[in-house]
Amino acid sequence: RMDREGRKKGGVITYILEEFAPLTKVLYRESNSFVEVLALWVTSLNLIIVNLYRPPACELKKFRSVIAKLNDVLEDLPAPMPELVIVGDFNLPHVSWPDMKTVHGGTRQDNDQAKLLFGFAERWCLTQVVDAPTRGDNMLDLVLTNNDELVHDLVVDKTILSDHMLIKI
Repeated sequence: RMDREGRKKGGVITYILEEFAPLTKVLYRESNSFVEVLALWVTSLNLIIVNLYRPPACELKKFRSVIAKLNDVLEDLPAPMPELVIVGDFNLPHVSWPDMKTVHGGTRQDNDQAKLLFGFAERWCLTQVVDAPTRGDNMLDLVLTNNDELVHDLVVDKTILSDHMLIKI
């Protein structure tokens, strides 16, 4: 888990089945007072799970530093490249998902961060697989993977636990 720095609430958490927990390494965790990120490597599955929260009005330099660190972490991994699953609330409602090429509207900061995410996704051959709004009419919560065959079923459904939809994969 990675708690939000300087606040009482917020952050990210990833639950791992007990049978995989002893074989899971924390690759990267950070809260830079804007972005929270937790990257785990389930070594027995050669699977990396990244859980990320990028708030609205995030500073470009804060998001850029997290993306740069994720690039460094992924570059340092031994071959073969693990399967990647990156999940989280990216708060980029002005992006056309899942094509990850078009931004319409939004602030310059958001647009620059969207383009940064596009470049990261292209570098690591990531596909965005969520195909429905996750909060109101907006698709804010994403699932990116370098192996879309990992996703056999994806359901976006209401939950009483959040004002966002629940994504079940």
